[in-house]
Amino acid sequence: MGPTRKNKPAIRRRGYGDRPFRLSLRHLDSGEDSPWPFHDLSDQDITDLGLLLANVIRLSWDDIELIKDGSGYVHGYRTVSDLSRAGYERFSKLPQEVTDQEDSLFRFKVTTDKRIWGFVLDDIFYVLWWDPRHQVGRDRNA
Repeated sequence: MGPTRKNKPAIRRRGYGDRPFRLSLRHLDSGEDSPWPFHDLSDQDITDLGLLLANVIRLSWDDIELIKDGSGYVHGYRTVSDLSRAGYERFSKLPQEVTDQEDSLFRFKVTTDKRIWGFVLDDIFYVLWWDPRHQVGRDRNA
């Protein structure tokens, strides 16, 4: 296994700078066969997700990428190499317009355990998955 980028974004500075955060559900992978659906959110999940979105909706992409906690950057770009086997297998089944964004994946840390995964294109975060148990990313603080 090659070197890892423990808790460091795979890609930094996409050039969106001071552009505001925008979000789209256009590519949400939440069908009945999705392993990480949004229709299974608990009340606590909705609260946690709402708190995250309330915070980032006011920020620019620069601000979001620079948020840190005690272990490093909180949110960040990822690539398909950062996905777990299950994450990669699911990603590879998505439409080509999504899989073409394999180097623009982005994950938000919602809580210690929970993540929201998607990709960024033209400064819009397209939500793909709700990951409450670290199943989408590899085990390195995904």
